[in-house]
Amino acid sequence: MQQREKILAGALGGIVALWLVGPMLDSTFLQPLRDADAQLSSERQAFAQLEERELQLMRAQSRLKRWKEISLPADPDVAMRLYQEWLTDLTELSGWQAVKVTPGRRVPKGKTYSTVPVTLEADVTWEQLGRFQTLFGQADLLQRIAQLEVSSRSSGERVPLTVTITAEALSLTSGPKTNELTAISSLAGELGLEQGQLQIEDTSDFPKSAPFLLQVGAELVKVSNVVGNRWTIERGIWQTSPRKHAAGTSVVLFPADDVNGEAMASLQRFSVSEFFAKPQPEKSYVPKLVAGSPPPAYFEKPWSFSVKVQGWNPEWDDPAYALAGDVPEGLEINGLTGELSWTPPAMEDPYTREFSVAVMSIWDERPKLTQSFTVKARRSNLPPVLDVPETLPVYLGRPAEFDLAGRNPEGEDDQLTYTLEGALPAGASFDVRSGLLTWKPPLEAVPGEMELTVRVTDNGEPPLSASQTVKLTIADDVALYTYLTGIVDVSGRQQAWLRDRTTNRRTVVGVGDEFRFADVAGTVREMGYDYVVIERADGRYQLRTGQNLRQLEPLPKRPVPENPATEPPSPAMPEAVPASR
Repeated sequence: MQQREKILAGALGGIVALWLVGPMLDSTFLQPLRDADAQLSSERQAFAQLEERELQLMRAQSRLKRWKEISLPADPDVAMRLYQEWLTDLTELSGWQAVKVTPGRRVPKGKTYSTVPVTLEADVTWEQLGRFQTLFGQADLLQRIAQLEVSSRSSGERVPLTVTITAEALSLTSGPKTNELTAISSLAGELGLEQGQLQIEDTSDFPKSAPFLLQVGAELVKVSNVVGNRWTIERGIWQTSPRKHAAGTSVVLFPADDVNGEAMASLQRFSVSEFFAKPQPEKSYVPKLVAGSPPPAYFEKPWSFSVKVQGWNPEWDDPAYALAGDVPEGLEINGLTGELSWTPPAMEDPYTREFSVAVMSIWDERPKLTQSFTVKARRSNLPPVLDVPETLPVYLGRPAEFDLAGRNPEGEDDQLTYTLEGALPAGASFDVRSGLLTWKPPLEAVPGEMELTVRVTDNGEPPLSASQTVKLTIADDVALYTYLTGIVDVSGRQQAWLRDRTTNRRTVVGVGDEFRFADVAGTVREMGYDYVVIERADGRYQLRTGQNLRQLEPLPKRPVPENPATEPPSPAMPEAVPASR
């Protein structure tokens, strides 16, 4: 028992000692450990938060880098122009027609970016709208559809839709400093319907590896293999139609987000939906005749005109056409088709006739509507007459003027207009109202021939024309280089020596002899020791030794004799060829 009591007493003493010493041990050793552990946990949490913020910053930087890559160009004006062009190309790929494109007001957001809105308005089918939406969503650009309005005037399948879309893209101030939205080049050769390869002029801005998409005209193609500038392609991607493209056609990189994705799956779902399905409303029918103004009729020539009814209630059975009122003599109408025919009789002056067309049911003779028309009858228009020389001489250094005017057999010459087909020589002019051709070829020009075709057209209904080909013969001005070198007496007869310096040939003429050099022609009438007198159709001229034929000096006209019978008769003058005007 004593041993047991000792053990109990020792245990009790240890407990008492531990209770007395425990607080001091806790504050001295254990509390610092707990504080250090708490500090470590706090630091670890702060480090984790810092890592998370760093990761978020890296993600933001990555997104910003990506946004810069797909942003519009940094210049807002360039961005607006390129975005309009890209959206217009996208509507063409989608089969839209008669699209109204309206640029919106750019809105700058500080120094970070500007919004670039563009509004598109068109009448399209439901499938065409789905195609545009699908292609727009596939494009790897920093853009969105800001507003979409779709309305329809009727219900059912394949009904026309009136669509207004406002697309909005961003132009980051740190975006690309380029003048193109995507890479662009042109076809190096023709691309036929069946060809599976294309070659472009410049590949520097295009991807170096496949696959990627190209827009060639209104067709999308997929490049599956790249070898230099010859690429293997798949035609008619995303339900576009393969087409024939001429050399030089633009080839544009389509910025697709997922080239191999099923882009058309959403379009298929879009196409089969019936968004505007609703009960067919009761329709009111207001019949009317669709016809323009009747064309003019010409005397004694067949004339035809057609009318067609719209808004016809099918419950009235088929429409029938008939003439009503005061019908011109000989005018007839096909009751089933609305085709009118007439051969107007000839009269001295043009005249006007009125007639009416009535439309009725084939089972009811009471007209559903009647409409009046007016037709004018007149003579047939006659083509103008053009009669000009086939060859026109032109001399180097000399002004030439040719009247190529025609005439109107109907007596209205001032209603004619002229055109000249062919390369008009430098310095020449042609008056389209008068048909006057003027030209002064330079002395250094080369002699030869030139063909031109003059065409004259009247303003009749229909306009008629006539044409004729004329040949300009361009030659040296021989008269300019032909000089009077001397006058000699040979066997009592005076002779004048004319020397052509272009050929160094001498021509000898005497009194009464005729001559021609270029367009200068005449007859020698008198000779002195250093001059000759030449008579031409337009008067008498004097030429002195050392002068050329272009230096003829006009002489005063001879006085008319009081008694012409006593005057010796003058020798007969040959008819001179007039100079070209």
